[in-house]
Amino acid sequence: MVFLFFTVFVTSSFLARAADLGTAEHDHPTATRVPDPMLADPTHPFFRHRLMLQAGAAFNKIDSSASVGTESGTRGTRLSFEDDLGLASSKTTFDALIRYRVTNRWMIEGEYFDLPRNSSASTSGTIQFGRLGFPASAAVSADFDIKSIRLAGGYAFHKSANAEVGAALSLYVTDFGAALSGRATLGGLAVGFQSEKYSEAAPLPTIGLYANYAITSRWLTSGRLDFTDFNLSSFKAFGYNLEDVNGQVLSLEASTEYRLTENVGVGIAYRYRDVSMGATSSGLKGDINYKVSAPMAFVRGSF
Repeated sequence: MVFLFFTVFVTSSFLARAADLGTAEHDHPTATRVPDPMLADPTHPFFRHRLMLQAGAAFNKIDSSASVGTESGTRGTRLSFEDDLGLASSKTTFDALIRYRVTNRWMIEGEYFDLPRNSSASTSGTIQFGRLGFPASAAVSADFDIKSIRLAGGYAFHKSANAEVGAALSLYVTDFGAALSGRATLGGLAVGFQSEKYSEAAPLPTIGLYANYAITSRWLTSGRLDFTDFNLSSFKAFGYNLEDVNGQVLSLEASTEYRLTENVGVGIAYRYRDVSMGATSSGLKGDINYKVSAPMAFVRGSF
């Protein structure tokens, strides 16, 4: 929560600073920046280039849980994948982002995030996961995989030579997969080694704000906030067939970039993401939540 408040503060500061910049330029039209001799233009390349590509490493701290029952009314045990099933609470992953400026104010971007994990553990108590029961002290294997593609379109309602503040509509196309395997029971009867898998996949729409501010022709700071909270009785489109769908997304990110050359920069960032989704699918009724906080390091190219 400390990070959550910190990120909100940083994002709000960017918004306020960008707005102040526009006012200052209006009040002092003759004010100019001292150009960086390394760059041909004193304006930061982020605001001049159309295409941006970014690749980096995220050092994730993860908290994930799930409850999987059946449509007929069997209640699933609420499980922490880290505490109850031994999945790693930290993992380094690769992230990729692409952004394109359609016009001076309109942009589109896409981001890819993949976080697979698995473990072997001994249950501390009886577990009900979907149609299967797993007795206390049973040896089980657990898998939890998150794949997410974020697609976004944004419009900068405030724009100056070195700052912008905008609103964005995003689609978090998120695929959750949770599985548990081991010697199990079905309806109270031993059925030997069995596996139960529950997966949810649906596009989660969000609304958000973003801000970018070039402190100098080399230094850039950025912030972004996305949010949604929705409930649907059913979702049947694009190959999805889900009932009783609910989803929540809170995503915040702050970053700083240093431009090494006209086309290449490096930076650090911090991201917080809290995603929950519940639905009924293929006779199973479940809900999954994950929280990820991650310092990041990236390299960025723009043209």
